[in-house]
Amino acid sequence: MDERLKRRLVGINELSEYLGIKKQTLYDWVWLKKIPYIKCGKLIRFDLKRIDEWLEKMSVEVKQYNVLMGREGIKIEKQLK
Repeated sequence: MDERLKRRLVGINELSEYLGIKKQTLYDWVWLKKIPYIKCGKLIRFDLKRIDEWLEKMSVEVKQYNVLMGREGIKIEKQLK
């Protein structure tokens, strides 16, 4: 594992690399309070454990659908469990 990612607290550069997003997006999310962060004076730090928990909460479950093709066209219905 990359040495920088072994640390628990990371900065904007490391987190943007970790998430694969632009630094400006992170700054926007911090300003909008859309992502958990820690403010140390003027520095912004991110706890990787909290970021991973946040990502887990943000994940969307995949729903299963049946696609039926017939004379009337395509019909999509939610699959019953």
